[in-house]
Amino acid sequence: MFLFPIMLSKLKFFYLFSLACITLTACNTPSEAFHQYAIEKGFQSFKVNSSNFQHIIYTNDSSLYSKKKTLHIYLDGDGLPWINHQWIAKDPSARNPMILNLMAMDHTPSILLGRPCYYGLHTNLNCHYRFWTSHRYSPKIVNSLSQALDNWLQKHPQFTRLVLIGYSGGGTLATLIAPKIQPWKLITLSANLDTDTWSKIHHYTPLTGSINPTRQPLLNDAIKQLHISGKKDTNIPTSMTLRYVQKYTSANILIIENQAHCCWERHWPNILTTIKQ
Repeated sequence: MFLFPIMLSKLKFFYLFSLACITLTACNTPSEAFHQYAIEKGFQSFKVNSSNFQHIIYTNDSSLYSKKKTLHIYLDGDGLPWINHQWIAKDPSARNPMILNLMAMDHTPSILLGRPCYYGLHTNLNCHYRFWTSHRYSPKIVNSLSQALDNWLQKHPQFTRLVLIGYSGGGTLATLIAPKIQPWKLITLSANLDTDTWSKIHHYTPLTGSINPTRQPLLNDAIKQLHISGKKDTNIPTSMTLRYVQKYTSANILIIENQAHCCWERHWPNILTTIKQ
């Protein structure tokens, strides 16, 4: 005798859910929502191949038409590899498009270098969930990013001063591809520069298939490094970033008070001024 009201409740739920999808377009996949937001920000998207993967690259107008020599190359964080730390996400793309907001504030020629299997490419043939979980910073990912960037740069040879800008896990990858492309500057923002320590302090499964930046040979001193940390960041504590920076004589750290791991928009104009100096 309880089936009927329960059934009505379910029907009401699905009706309201469907109505929300129609009226608010809230049922887009994370990749679709990210892409739509990028288009609204005025960015264009391109597909670029490497030997193993395909990549999405978002560009601002300056990167396509400017004759300037400096290019800012943004790399986003890990997105959402896991749902509630229990289930592997089908689409790991970022739910928060903060990286697009940062790039939209940047009037320097800029691109967002998409990671393999992100931004709608998670169904591609070579994409396996390990590439956004245990192997998210693997040699295969690092090499593919470097190849994709090189392929794009071949069509835009005017850019000779490269600035890598990586947020969170994107900062990890920016640090790992730096030896391959020898950028002018390496800028990281809340970056995971010691993946082993990070896994331990959060009691996460170790990233067994990934490269740990802190265990790699030191970067060339000619690369200007600035590693930015929020003092209230509990995901990547400032102490972790500081330990990495202390290995170098040429690297600097910028600590922002009252800043957590996410949402750097209010500080970005000032940070951009620092980057351009």
